Amino acid sequence: MWLMDPMRADSPPRPPPASQRDRRRTAGALRVVEVPTPAPADGPALLDARPRRPRLRPGLVRRRRLVRPLTEAVAVPLAIVIAPAGYGKTTLLAEWAAADERPFAWLTLFERDNDPVHLLGAVIECLHELEPFPREVFGALMTARSGFPAALLPTFAGALESRRRRCVLVLDDVHAVRAPAALEALRTIADHIGAGSVLALASRTQPALPIGRLRAEQGVVELGTEQLAMTEREAMQLLRGDGVELRQEDARAILRRTEGWPAGLHLAARALREQHDTAAAIARFRGDDRLVADYLREEVLSRLDADELAFMLGTSPLEALSDELCAAVLDEPGCGRTLHELARSNLLLVPLDRREERFRHHTLLGEMLQAELRRTEPQRAAQTHRRASDWHERHGDVARALDHAISANETDRAGQLLWALTPAYAFSGRDAAIGGWLERFGEAQIAARPALALAAATHRLLHGERDGVEGLAAAAERGLD
Repeated sequence: MWLMDPMRADSPPRPPPASQRDRRRTAGALRVVEVPTPAPADGPALLDARPRRPRLRPGLVRRRRLVRPLTEAVAVPLAIVIAPAGYGKTTLLAEWAAADERPFAWLTLFERDNDPVHLLGAVIECLHELEPFPREVFGALMTARSGFPAALLPTFAGALESRRRRCVLVLDDVHAVRAPAALEALRTIADHIGAGSVLALASRTQPALPIGRLRAEQGVVELGTEQLAMTEREAMQLLRGDGVELRQEDARAILRRTEGWPAGLHLAARALREQHDTAAAIARFRGDDRLVADYLREEVLSRLDADELAFMLGTSPLEALSDELCAAVLDEPGCGRTLHELARSNLLLVPLDRREERFRHHTLLGEMLQAELRRTEPQRAAQTHRRASDWHERHGDVARALDHAISANETDRAGQLLWALTPAYAFSGRDAAIGGWLERFGEAQIAARPALALAAATHRLLHGERDGVEGLAAAAERGLD
């Protein structure tokens, strides 16, 4: 990367342009083309070849309901799109750029942008293409030491604030920037973007910006996982565009399994195309499907260290994750902080309350992790279910305690828990739940355990099956004797 002084005629030439490379995004269904960016005639060549504003491909599912609040953000300095991998963040911003009359400056961030001087240099050159920066900005940039932009920030902030032309500066993949000095540079851009202009950030994680203050001042537009999840109409359009025609009820089933996750819908469409029996393929489509599992490993789990991955695997059998429950299951204190940090990292963890104290795994991620845990550590999987069952029983949730006891293959204990629930469930209109639990046992298991036999006898009694009731009652009596 050359740092060219606009005041000198003998500045070294730019290196030859990088060769073009294509990169496909599953969720956005778009192609991002890396093209060499020409340096401004009177500015520095700071911007190396990197993905710029992507081209929207024909047949893209238009998200007008999401683009509208962005195009209408004329007096809002900050727009943030935060969601896990595969939610079409880049695509949405590209669609916004196509619909907005303001010019867009587009920059995709990488690990090297944790050097704040490198980051600010790239931003300066990117914006310089729309409206030239004064010479003193380049002078400050030339003298700034790598990693220490303190002298550069005031000059850059003043020049940024005084720019006349309204624009939208898009910084994509902001989660790549974590260094404190680089985050300070981002805060400077957010604070001094200039009236009528917008800083638009796309990230997998919450950036360290004064978002709370901006929320109070109505100075930020936020779109997250909940908003980016596809609606039924959008999901059917996506599946149709991927060559899969489904009945409405089948499309709804896929939408429920993917929870509107665009990448999951694309993967489901591919899985359905590879099989002849569509109904059976829909029933089998889960998080442990090869296509889904590969994507989750590459785009979600690869970012975790060993301890974080062990936490995700160990808690995968739990329906609701909380500090106390995770600590009981993993036999580790301080799980609340780990849980909160992972949730903030947008690893497909869904909050269950506004205080962000309870979470759950996204359906497909939870299924993938559970399958991995059963395959690699079956004894640990059973231990997780046993500990979860004990914890739920101690806290009065006998139904969840029963579910985990069955999954742990603790048949005797499960029978006792089911019999404890049977009177209340049988005579309050919840007999179907008893039947569902009984279906998870074999006939021999039921006949050999008095508690299970009595629960099954009560269930059949409610359905008028006298012969079955007598046989099960006799089996219970023999077991008791």
